[in-house]
Amino acid sequence: MKNVILLLFAILIIGCSRNYEKKDFLGSWNCISAIDLETNQPTIPEGEEQLMVEFRTDSLYLFDYSGMSILDDKYAWQIKGDSVFINGLGSFYIKELNAKNLTVEYNIIGETRMTFEKIKN
Repeated sequence: MKNVILLLFAILIIGCSRNYEKKDFLGSWNCISAIDLETNQPTIPEGEEQLMVEFRTDSLYLFDYSGMSILDDKYAWQIKGDSVFINGLGSFYIKELNAKNLTVEYNIIGETRMTFEKIKN
């Protein structure tokens, strides 16, 4: 009986894991929310420049709200399990991903949750 319960639990965990693909991320995303998870306060004050991210098949670009590139560098990125790894920036846990929204959590200086809205493919 114990083995059956362990087997069912293993099937449940494997069945619930999501296999993300790069095509799920491709396009431009506008940051609509950034929350410090320790204080539950916004980390991007209202009225400040907004962050936009453009995922391409082989690179990722960061832009401010006006569409100007924040950095001239482009970042390589890859998906491993339930996280996005961005060279030079670290690992971002994928909390939610659908056709309209992307929510990630990361811990660089503190735990932060960022939510993005897709603006174009």
